[in-house]
Amino acid sequence: MAKLLRSVKRAASAQKRGVIAVDVDGVVADTAYECYIQSIKTWVEVGGKLKHSPEVQRQFLAARPLITKREHFFTVLKMIEENPRINFNFVTQEQMNARFKANAKAAEPFSQKYLINREAMMKADRPAWRKLNPSFPKIVEFINRARQYGDVYIATTKDRASVFELLRHYRISLTGNPKNPIPEDRVIAVDFSKDKGEQLKEIARRSGRPINKVILVDDAIEQIKRAHEVGAKGLLYSRGYSTLRQKKEARKMGVSEIDFKKKFDARRLKNLMR
Repeated sequence: MAKLLRSVKRAASAQKRGVIAVDVDGVVADTAYECYIQSIKTWVEVGGKLKHSPEVQRQFLAARPLITKREHFFTVLKMIEENPRINFNFVTQEQMNARFKANAKAAEPFSQKYLINREAMMKADRPAWRKLNPSFPKIVEFINRARQYGDVYIATTKDRASVFELLRHYRISLTGNPKNPIPEDRVIAVDFSKDKGEQLKEIARRSGRPINKVILVDDAIEQIKRAHEVGAKGLLYSRGYSTLRQKKEARKMGVSEIDFKKKFDARRLKNLMR
């Protein structure tokens, strides 16, 4: 009977733990420069005339906070090619979303070729590819702390091969178990769904927790909104790809920003996990 009671208590305790779903691009990995390098190479290959320059690079990186999917890079480069003086700081998310939708079909060949180029670079020179994708500060320490309060999952629209390669490179462990630091079922990537809301519902299912126990850590306000739509919570990573306008919108929504380098954010995370 005593053993049964202890097992019941352990099960009850496990159910109280929350779930932390961490995005990759803009939260774990600073991938913006690699996205630019691969995009400009792919653009030329699909017939675009735009070529690399410091100004094009600056414009592309300025547009990065408005992007949530790989195929969106097509629209950004198309807009720069059509208007070389465009300033994305004055373009709203709604305007970008309309352009993304209008260009969805035309962007498909670009997106496929982009992925082929990334895979080719990973295969030919992994060290060079990894160098283009440094981790954000203190991400390993953050995940180590997060494991104290709940189970850690990855929720990303990135491809699985890139995700596992980067997580291993950063020496991130989702479990704290050296024999199985990154379980396959803890990574929900684009092969499952491009919809972050669907990813979060799947994480709730796999973890056995209610959706309101799932916290998404993301740098994109659009993804935080999607998390709220399905009943999950959200934290906006302040060092990721977010504009001042997006951060202001997050504050109006009551969404807290988190910076892994600040100690008080660990307490904020712990409180949210309750």
